[in-house]
Amino acid sequence: MRRLWKTLLWLTGSVLVLLALLLGLVYVFQDDIKAYVLDALNRHLTARIEVAEVEVDVWHSFPFASLNLQDVKAYEAGALAREDSLLLEAADVFLQFNIWDVVYQEYTVRRLELRQGRLNVRTAGAEQNNFSIWKADSSEADRGEPVHFVVRGLILYSMDLQWEEVDKGFKLALHAEEAFAKGSVAQELWELTLEWQGDLQVLGNAKHPWFKHRALILEAALSLDLEQNRYALKDGFLETPGLGVKLSGQWEGKEKPRFGLNFTTEKTNISEALALLPPDWQLMPEDYKGAGFATASGSLEGTLNQAESFLFDLKFAVEEGALTHKQTGLELEGLSFTGTLQKEGKSAMRLDIPQLTALMEGRSIKASLAWEDGKPQRLDLRLQGTLDLHHWQQFLPFDSVLAMQGLAHLDLEYHGPVQSRASSLLEGSSTGKVVLEQVSLDWIKSGFGLSELNGALELDKTGFHTKDLRGKSQSTSFRLTAKLHNLPAFVLGQTPLLMLNGSVHMDRLLLDEWLKTQEGERSTETAFMLPGFLQGSADFSIDAFSYQKFKAKQVQGKAWVRPGRLDVQKVELLACEGSMGLDGQMRALEQGGFALVSELRLHEVNVQQLFYTTENFGQHSLSHQHVEGKLTSRARYSGTLAQDLSPDMPATVAWSHVEIQKGRLREFE
Repeated sequence: MRRLWKTLLWLTGSVLVLLALLLGLVYVFQDDIKAYVLDALNRHLTARIEVAEVEVDVWHSFPFASLNLQDVKAYEAGALAREDSLLLEAADVFLQFNIWDVVYQEYTVRRLELRQGRLNVRTAGAEQNNFSIWKADSSEADRGEPVHFVVRGLILYSMDLQWEEVDKGFKLALHAEEAFAKGSVAQELWELTLEWQGDLQVLGNAKHPWFKHRALILEAALSLDLEQNRYALKDGFLETPGLGVKLSGQWEGKEKPRFGLNFTTEKTNISEALALLPPDWQLMPEDYKGAGFATASGSLEGTLNQAESFLFDLKFAVEEGALTHKQTGLELEGLSFTGTLQKEGKSAMRLDIPQLTALMEGRSIKASLAWEDGKPQRLDLRLQGTLDLHHWQQFLPFDSVLAMQGLAHLDLEYHGPVQSRASSLLEGSSTGKVVLEQVSLDWIKSGFGLSELNGALELDKTGFHTKDLRGKSQSTSFRLTAKLHNLPAFVLGQTPLLMLNGSVHMDRLLLDEWLKTQEGERSTETAFMLPGFLQGSADFSIDAFSYQKFKAKQVQGKAWVRPGRLDVQKVELLACEGSMGLDGQMRALEQGGFALVSELRLHEVNVQQLFYTTENFGQHSLSHQHVEGKLTSRARYSGTLAQDLSPDMPATVAWSHVEIQKGRLREFE
């Protein structure tokens, strides 16, 4: 045991003595070391170098010794060199060599360390730059000399690096808080393992950069063959807050370089990733915010400046996604989908999302999408799900005019070219169905509304049509069979008119109900309005009709409607124990009320009932109590009506041909 301790003490003492001798040699030969290294730098470099002070340091990077160059300034050299412009500026540059080199008086600089400074690189094309500072014959000049440069490590502390492509207006500015590059570095061949921690200051156009001020961590294995123009990236990992990407790739060639890049992202928070994008790159509309997680992997390869050679393949997935409308809080949640984005050569780019699922207000939404960026662009889309119209109306342009309630069940498909207007996606190349369930529509200003709408709207290449849409207006039930020519454009506010052709049947129409406000009181301002959004024609039939005291049944005819105007023809009805016919036109007046022109046909109508239901035609001399008989008449009428449809008698002009059978006046004085 004692012998072991003696051996250990002897070895320790020997090492300490040897180390002391080596350190002593460093300090004995420090002036020679300075002279050798500075002379070697001058022989290897073409650029002007300024150094404030040179020191030999054995403790900074022990067991390596270092030549510390303080306040270093290296000026630009090359085709883009500017007078008195700095390529490199650093508070300290450490040239590190093995401490054993002192014994042999041959020094090999193996590591280079730069602290607190900046490096400015400028290029224009492949040949012009500002960093041609290394002599072309430096490898020959190095032979037989006491100092050699075989740099196998590069260390940066608090260094700013800037790369600018002058001819393209491209700029890259980085800050390295800590960066380590290990490997072999020769004039034409670099094999490096890189670790970088700092931030990205600027990337992109010098005047309008794409990205600014992003924390950055980078790890990679780099192989750079400058002579053969071969560059490779292996095991790369790039991390910035909100995004982590694994990278590998290669670049080969000079005149027509061929490249390849492979990438895979980690599970990424979507909202954090979107925050990385510059304002003019925002993928999310400003009224919305996105959340959830996404992954992606893909590759890009080809020959530079040869679009036909490009091959791009991206696979992506989103899970736990959400899309929220900021103003209303309406949320599409549980968003989940996978997809691919591909492009080969000059062929069109293609996006495929075979299945997308989500929830809106707890109701399922499903979709599939295929998009091709050709001429013209093509879209294949299917949408299935249920929409709550009360929430949907907030996104429509007439939200302040129309209130909606109820559900719309969608099953729609589109196959065709991408149109410039959103409504065109539902016109011309679409099929499917929209089923309305207990839908109500209320026009806020007029008090007019439709309720209990139930039925299907079928969609084909000619537009929407319905065979049996049922609903109510006030107490009036109706059944509609119609073709709606431009319903999508109307709903999206791209046209003020809804085009309709078809037929409508009502079991009863109580016109008094239409002449009341929502509070149930009469109003001369809002009592009756011709719809300003509707244009088209319809055959109509009404089982029972009433207005004040007038009652009719089996009403049928044809109507044409356009903004501010209503025309009716061949209207036939049974009333007052006889039959009536009507052709007429009602037109809204700018000052309010309506202008009416009509032709009325009466056949064997009970005169007494006619007087009673019309309140004696607005006069007080002759009442229904005084008359009897059957009336057959043909009359033309023109005049004005108030908004409650009461006639303006002084402005009325009438012509009539009257035949009375079994007529009688009773108790008339």
